Amino acid sequence: MTMAKIKFLKVQFTDTLHPWEIPAFRGAIVEKVGRAHHWFHNHRSSTEYFYRYPKIQYKCAGHHPMLLCLQEGVEEVHKLFEQPDWNLHLNERHLDMRIHQLDLHEFDIRLMDQPQRYRIHRWVALNEKNYEAYQQIEGLAQRVTFLEKKIASNIISFAKSIQWQVPRHFQVNIQELSPPRRVKVKNVPLMAFDATFTTEVFLPDYLGLGRKVSLGFGVVRRQSRKERKNIQSIRLNKIS
Repeated sequence: MTMAKIKFLKVQFTDTLHPWEIPAFRGAIVEKVGRAHHWFHNHRSSTEYFYRYPKIQYKCAGHHPMLLCLQEGVEEVHKLFEQPDWNLHLNERHLDMRIHQLDLHEFDIRLMDQPQRYRIHRWVALNEKNYEAYQQIEGLAQRVTFLEKKIASNIISFAKSIQWQVPRHFQVNIQELSPPRRVKVKNVPLMAFDATFTTEVFLPDYLGLGRKVSLGFGVVRRQSRKERKNIQSIRLNKIS
């Protein structure tokens, strides 16, 4: 298969949400729809997980709560919309879950003729074992190569989840890489990167790559020429 078609639904709500509230946002929606609907939480049981790419992802976009649903998740999210009310309780505050924006698309996931430029935010690239291996790499170029392979692996995992066999080898080139910063998920410390990279694979905006994508980590967005120019302008101003 040279390409795979995917359904892709973004639902953004009117209320405000901070990135650190995403786990509570996810938990509140799971309680609203019921734990029997496993696409919302990916738990097989209280102690077992489905080891699969999440088809419902919880995000914060422009300080608004957002659900990203693809493939099976597009149909499954109706379990939320069928509820008599959508209001949620997050810790000690109330979310009035009115729809701010809803976008439904069908994308062709394929290899492009030219590399596309993407920005990935809060990318949890490494598990504990891989992080130790990363720390032992001394050269910056070697570390970048190590992480490029991780992005390629993340893309292949996503492709498998939509039954797309990547037809040929593709390149991943990291253009910019932030120092890793510590983040916490359910009190578990993890390391996250921000990075800019190019690859021939078409990736829709807001798709998640890496670990913990259901909780808003590893969000990918295409970087336009205008954004690149603005970033370059900011750098030049800092230098001058």
